[in-house]
Amino acid sequence: MADPAPACLSSLPVEIQTSIFAFVREKTTQAAICLTNRQCRDVMAPIFFENFKLQNHKITMQTIGTLLNPKNGITPYVRNLFIVNGCWQKEECWKNGVIVDPMLQLVVGAFPQDRLRALVGDDEIVLDTTLLVSLLQHQSRLKRLAVYHRMRPGGHVIDLEDKNLVSWAASRCADVESLTVFLRTDYVDTYTPAGFLVRSAPNIKDLRIKDHGNETTPALPLLRPLGTWGKVGYNAFGGLAGEDED
Repeated sequence: MADPAPACLSSLPVEIQTSIFAFVREKTTQAAICLTNRQCRDVMAPIFFENFKLQNHKITMQTIGTLLNPKNGITPYVRNLFIVNGCWQKEECWKNGVIVDPMLQLVVGAFPQDRLRALVGDDEIVLDTTLLVSLLQHQSRLKRLAVYHRMRPGGHVIDLEDKNLVSWAASRCADVESLTVFLRTDYVDTYTPAGFLVRSAPNIKDLRIKDHGNETTPALPLLRPLGTWGKVGYNAFGGLAGEDED
């Protein structure tokens, strides 16, 4: 009788493959295995790369090049993108109070159309209106959105009260259920862009407003659940003002 063919990883049940992979403790080693071993990648990549974080100045042109490669084995599996801890060099990218680094647009554009379900940035990741529109054009299935939206001083003026723009943005943000916006209580010009984001997400269930960079006043508290607001007015806060219930 011929000897049985040697077993390989792909011949094992998925549950056992997952258990074997779990014994690899280091995240960097897990990532390396996913990228170099096809059998492991097919099983684990959807799990391992579901949450993808860019962090703390670790972004490089080599990273951008990898993300832009359609065969990178990463971006097709990413669902939740986190950009945190000041990834971009402020000295090079800060212009008139707004981060305009084109790398941010390249990163967002690297992911397949409508693939992302969450885009979460901290208050160092600032989107001007043009970049925000580009994001919404490319990703319209987001369920969680946390960005600092600001107008670019001295740039092209976009009317955030334009009904056509608001209607279009609402159609692109129809799936957003959790929204975090950043503003500065000592800069009135940050209110209108934040209010635009809120009006553009008609189905939000969780809304958070965070005060950015103002050390003289305490951070804004989380808003009450939307169901307790009653009627919402759109005069103060650039179009967002919670009115007392009747």
